[in-house]
Amino acid sequence: MTKKISTANGEAQAAQTDAYVRISTHAQERWTERTSAQESLRAAWERSIRVRAPSASATEVRLYAPCEALLIYRQGALRTVLNNDGRIDCTALGVCTACENLIDPVQDATCRWCGAETETHGRGRASVVRGDKA
Repeated sequence: MTKKISTANGEAQAAQTDAYVRISTHAQERWTERTSAQESLRAAWERSIRVRAPSASATEVRLYAPCEALLIYRQGALRTVLNNDGRIDCTALGVCTACENLIDPVQDATCRWCGAETETHGRGRASVVRGDKA
């Protein structure tokens, strides 16, 4: 099942909403080979932030920031894991001042990587201040 969501970039895109995401053997092998993460690829997928990667051939791309890994979803499965080589559009993302990982300041009240509050995190042209912190 998919639904339309808005990314941090303000674009509508199809998002995977199944509780169970199929993971290819290739993706699992690349996860082990290209990251030092202690959590499973499935857990990383659930925790990662949706990003825009125009050059990636994918239905959805997510960033697992602690390892700079791009998780590539297409044709009904998580297909591969790539190193974040700068192919993502970061203009709408922020940087956590505590852990320095990329975050989605629109979606997250706290950094999903370290738990720090994100109300003053920002990157690029504007900082996002959440209105629910008054």
